Amino acid sequence: MSKPFESEVPARWLCYCADLLGGPKLTQELVEVYFRAVGSDDAEAVTRALGDWLRAERRFPAPADIRQALGMVQE
Repeated sequence: MSKPFESEVPARWLCYCADLLGGPKLTQELVEVYFRAVGSDDAEAVTRALGDWLRAERRFPAPADIRQALGMVQE
């Protein structure tokens, strides 16, 4: 299983979110920092969470939003 910052697919979805939801211009370094802040080693789950976010939300997700979508944050 690849980590999100080691895989092209979640990085691409993060860039889609940034482009479509008015997020920041992302460098490779910022993408890596973002995924390290999310803290998940499951690239597929992070990709699904980003896709779900893109379909349902209107703003760029903070790493904490993706952590919450992955069930990593207790409310």
